Amino acid sequence: MRFFAVLKLCITLILLAGFFSVAQNRIDPDLGWHLRVGEWIVENKSVPHADMYSYTMPGFPCVDHEWLADAALRQLSAHNTWWVAVLLFTLFAFIPAAYWIYTARSHADLWMILLAALFLARVAGIRPQMISFFLFFILFELLRHMYGYEEHERRQSAVSRYAYILPLFFLLWANLHGGFIAGLGIWGIMLAAYGIDQWRRKGWRAAFSCMRIDAALFLTSAALTLVNPYDTELYKEIIAASLSQDTLAHINEWQPAFSSGALSIPLFLAGFLVLLFFNRAHHAVSPALLGAALAALAVFMRSVRNGPFFFVSAMPIAQKTAAAAVQTMRASRRNHPFGKKELAVFWTAGMFIYGALLVSFTRTALHAGSPYPEKAVEFLRAFPRADAREMRLFNPYGWGGYLIANAPGIPVFIDGRMPHWAYKDGTGAMKDYITITRDETGWQEPFQKYAINTVLLKNSEMPPVTLRAKLRESILRTAIGSRLAAALFGDDHTANLSAVLPAYGWELVYKDDIALVLVCPPANSPNCYGL
Repeated sequence: MRFFAVLKLCITLILLAGFFSVAQNRIDPDLGWHLRVGEWIVENKSVPHADMYSYTMPGFPCVDHEWLADAALRQLSAHNTWWVAVLLFTLFAFIPAAYWIYTARSHADLWMILLAALFLARVAGIRPQMISFFLFFILFELLRHMYGYEEHERRQSAVSRYAYILPLFFLLWANLHGGFIAGLGIWGIMLAAYGIDQWRRKGWRAAFSCMRIDAALFLTSAALTLVNPYDTELYKEIIAASLSQDTLAHINEWQPAFSSGALSIPLFLAGFLVLLFFNRAHHAVSPALLGAALAALAVFMRSVRNGPFFFVSAMPIAQKTAAAAVQTMRASRRNHPFGKKELAVFWTAGMFIYGALLVSFTRTALHAGSPYPEKAVEFLRAFPRADAREMRLFNPYGWGGYLIANAPGIPVFIDGRMPHWAYKDGTGAMKDYITITRDETGWQEPFQKYAINTVLLKNSEMPPVTLRAKLRESILRTAIGSRLAAALFGDDHTANLSAVLPAYGWELVYKDDIALVLVCPPANSPNCYGL
């Protein structure tokens, strides 16, 4: 047991260091516009209702569903206290993992926790959605104590002690990040599952008696989420973003779970489903917890962005069923203990698993992410235009937020706020962006439509650095590569504009290892679009 305690401590310290590295060094693509919008909120003491940063959809109605988080981040940045943001977002990712480690009772628990941490290291950082992950964790632990116990008295004690703060909890959450809707959803599912179980076992009167206070708290919490600067528009924004086909098809973190190429996902799912099957035979978990985990799994399969919610919902089941499995195995081997050779094999295999998971976590946590075009943006800000035309810049989707923060005088083509924005006729910047980047000839009409005269591109000579890119690249070399890669990862084909545009008179005026800039000379502007 002493070895297990020391192992838990070492893993805890490694995860703390890893999540700190992520928060300190990895810059989220949307952080720039979060800071710029937060600045506007602080200066105007109001929230934005229309787009101010693009030239493709200026004035388009918008909802900042994380307005309070944006304003707080801006204040921390403006007052040279960014270290507070680094500390907070480190803790948002670390505290759930540390709690899981604290409650772990077996090596299987720790392996599952490390798989979850490996996934979290990919999505963590200073991102408002990590606030929702942390708040979801707090909510779920409370709900687990409310609906995860068989004894009515223990459940009522949990309700009376903590549950009455939930309406205020959701009031705050709804103004910090739109992920509050996941919290309402999981509460509703667990409440319904608990009520059905009580009705089945004790009758409808007992079920009603158990649920009336909870239902009132749930409805009150849902009502208080409407106390926000956008009223019901907040829900419309969340639904629109969640159901947007352009977002689901073309934004990596919104695509299905297995499209990410993260090996931690199938490994965790395999372990979880094995333990879930064991639970089926031993009934070790309440219906409320089981229903919550399966619902979270369903939304996770639809979008990798929901992964953190699934790990929070699944971990208690994984830990409880793993403990039951260990006890069963020990009981079965009580009269036939393992020999020294068998124990040596198990120990070696266990240490190999720990080593592989910890190395993978460390490598993921230390990866700083894709670089940003710092020097190229400096060039654009200083670039003289002899004809005094307004710069109409086409930019990569992932660099839109960086441009908003670091080149405020240059409107962007697209950024992370805009994938689901569309006019009534279905047109919008995201659809035009897809047309431009997916087809070597698709750029011509959108370029003319928006009078684009400057293009910022990623240097195509940069090698793929992500596991997803490497997996896709290796699959493409196989005989069925194109179809298999498209099925697993989506169609990643991108038009090589840096090779196409010079044939139409565009001039390369800047290039470094990260980015390049092309411009359409004024004298050649009628021919730059090839139409």
